Amino acid sequence: MTKKHDTVYVVMGECGEFSDYDTWPIVAFFNEKEAQEYVTKASERADEWDLLVDIANERLDKIPDGVIRADEERVMTVPEGWSSYDPEFSSKHKGTGIGYWYLTAPVGKPVRKEGSDQ
Repeated sequence: MTKKHDTVYVVMGECGEFSDYDTWPIVAFFNEKEAQEYVTKASERADEWDLLVDIANERLDKIPDGVIRADEERVMTVPEGWSSYDPEFSSKHKGTGIGYWYLTAPVGKPVRKEGSDQ
């Protein structure tokens, strides 16, 4: 017998602020605990990047080649495939401050905002 799923949990990424703020979907789960665990792991990996950026800002000339590369403006370039939890990490990341969260959506039904008359 197939288990019926009526809710999906979509893990989202976000970064930037104001006009360069961006969000993107990463993966969906039928189990909320799996979504929570994924958010935790993706966040931990993003925190590792933030730490490397902090170190690089302090000691850029002492970071070994291939770990982090900075261009002339000292903008950090994310190595391709940095985060297995977020395949878009390298192309979406606009500096430190990337975040992860999940949203809940019903399967096969439109989502109604709270307080909506429709």
